[in-house]
Amino acid sequence: MNMSKNQIVMAAIGGVALVGAALLGYFAYAAWAEKGESADDLESAKDRVQRILRAEISADAASVAEIKKNRDMVSGWCEAALSTASAGDRAVRTDVNEAAFKQKLVDEARTLSGLPGGVDGKIMKDVSAFGFPDLVSGDKLPEKDQLPRLQRLWGDVCTLVKTLSDCDVIEVVRVEPASAVAAPAAQPEKPKKGKKAKKG
Repeated sequence: MNMSKNQIVMAAIGGVALVGAALLGYFAYAAWAEKGESADDLESAKDRVQRILRAEISADAASVAEIKKNRDMVSGWCEAALSTASAGDRAVRTDVNEAAFKQKLVDEARTLSGLPGGVDGKIMKDVSAFGFPDLVSGDKLPEKDQLPRLQRLWGDVCTLVKTLSDCDVIEVVRVEPASAVAAPAAQPEKPKKGKKAKKG
């Protein structure tokens, strides 16, 4: 069937109008959806503001400064606590000289070795078995710069022996703190034999 020019023009106009109506409907829906999202965002923002205003800490510059001050104080405390923990949890006396520490060590070694045990009623045979033979039974005085380290080590030894005695250990043969023992001297390297030695 042949269409006249007027029919073709009218059909074209109708198609364009239909496309325009579809576009207009899409844009209207998009605007409505965006408005709905914006409204939701606005309500959410209002709720956040209300929560902040009702909070115990007011949202102002003074509060921020106070929070920063508290954070710095806690951070400093943590650093000091870690430093103390890494050095040992036992306070080191600074008013003790070499002779006083040696006497204290000898007296406490006698007391510790006499704690109840299975060696003639005692926990240790010999007071020199505490890892400090030169100081406990010898006539050597500790070096002044070593006093803080030795006090910590001796405190650990006392705690260990007392704990073992409280647990009804029969005998403590020897207590030897690793850092109280001098490191063994390095052995000289033996010369190599054979062809490899000549190449060196």
